[in-house]
Amino acid sequence: MDRAGAVALACLLALAGCSAVPGGSTPQGTLTPAPVPESSTGTERLAPGLTSEGVTSPLTLANAHGAALKRSHRFHSNRTVRYRNGTVHARADQRTTVGPNGFRSTVSVAGRPGFVTSGPPTEATFWSNGTVLVERIQRGGDTRYRYLDDETYNRGAGFYNSLRRPKPWWDHYALFTAVESRVVGRSATDGETGYTVIGERLRDPAVFSAAADVRRPENVSLRATVTERGLVQSFELSYDGTLRNGEHVHVTRSVVYDVTAVSPIDRPSWFEAARNGSSDSRGSIPNPRLTG
Repeated sequence: MDRAGAVALACLLALAGCSAVPGGSTPQGTLTPAPVPESSTGTERLAPGLTSEGVTSPLTLANAHGAALKRSHRFHSNRTVRYRNGTVHARADQRTTVGPNGFRSTVSVAGRPGFVTSGPPTEATFWSNGTVLVERIQRGGDTRYRYLDDETYNRGAGFYNSLRRPKPWWDHYALFTAVESRVVGRSATDGETGYTVIGERLRDPAVFSAAADVRRPENVSLRATVTERGLVQSFELSYDGTLRNGEHVHVTRSVVYDVTAVSPIDRPSWFEAARNGSSDSRGSIPNPRLTG
């Protein structure tokens, strides 16, 4: 992977949740369209950072989301940018499983220059047991490996530091800071109450402009499910915008968490190939500073 593509891939991970993150689906519940009850003061606390008026403290909700992920969870994120005629400008898909003994994450990207990478679709797979980290980069029939020993992985900073214990919370802080929200219903799943939160008014366009090189975001639509513990089980986001060349595009983003128990994660079959064939112990992805 060229340096520009590698940097962009690292930035994608930041935008996708500041970490190596998961695939899975949340349990299905039945949405009750009835209005959320309010207290005599007009607001009712429903979850950390969430009241009957909407998300009132994005930071509190983001921290609660991180705490609710538990030790084991899965995460799936997809971001797609399409032209007005429906063809894909760029797509990025990320799946991660965090288990009691480490994590595994796969990021698949395809698109035009300026998004994540140019040329053939690229897939990056990461695995760690908490002590070492290995990565495999597959692109256009070419496969490359990297191995990070304990010294590099656990005493580094930046990108690999963010991978040590994935807890993507920054994404939710930025999202609910940028979009005004309100609660429109509740659901019950496995004995836990969840609240449906929607948003259509953009407060901070800069948050979306930084993603996928799309400018002037408008027509924003957000729909999220937040549990009483503060876990953002899922959200779907869409908006229109323009690329640097002025072309109009439509951006969609979906994120789903699954906090059911995860079995120990076995090391990949290519572990030895990575350990024996790594050409750069520092890894193929530079160290941009990530928050989260």
